[in-house]
Amino acid sequence: MGLDELRAQHRRLLASLSGLLVDSTDAIAWARYAESLTRHLVLEEEHLVPPLTAFLPRETGPIAVLVEDHATIRQALDDLSATRSATSAGRLMDLFRQHCAKEEELLYPFAESHLSPEDLARLGSASSSPSSGSAKRDDH
Repeated sequence: MGLDELRAQHRRLLASLSGLLVDSTDAIAWARYAESLTRHLVLEEEHLVPPLTAFLPRETGPIAVLVEDHATIRQALDDLSATRSATSAGRLMDLFRQHCAKEEELLYPFAESHLSPEDLARLGSASSSPSSGSAKRDDH
């Protein structure tokens, strides 16, 4: 199921970020991490949000929080890219950890109970594709 893969991506992204906090000097590793995190955010925005809008408004509530969180995470990622400071890295970790908790405790269970099997299958196909999400920057 697609949401299980998104949960697994959360775990991998958090673990990778923890590792990068220990060795923060590898610019290539940071760039790869930024690409992976951005791809995950785009995946949710392109494949999870649209079917949820049949049940939830985009402008308020959980979807609005998700989109706002994504913009905040992108800004923290930009700040980290610019400064490479431990403070920026810690801020990104805190923001992403809190965001994952909100999604996994609130939004994903809602999606599992409301989305059709077809929507969940499409999400699963998109989340398991190596090029899923265009990794485009679409700050909302």
